[in-house]
Amino acid sequence: MTNTGNLLRNCLHFGRLLRAVGIPVTPTQLVDLAESLQYIEIGHRQDFKNAARALLVNRHEQIALFDRAFDLFWQPHAPGILRDL
Repeated sequence: MTNTGNLLRNCLHFGRLLRAVGIPVTPTQLVDLAESLQYIEIGHRQDFKNAARALLVNRHEQIALFDRAFDLFWQPHAPGILRDL
């Protein structure tokens, strides 16, 4: 699978994670995130995080949970670390 394919697959998994922790991400929002990848430098983690937050978070109260989920999901991590959410 290409790097782009891996990134898109991981975006879908991240959307599932957000739904699992109570952030209601829609398929349309995930498509918007995928389309935004052509406009941002995905090698700059903070740019990617800001774009994802802008597109996937609907309420101010969700920001802290989103940030925690993003930081845990988008890093090389040991198995089981996502259980800490």
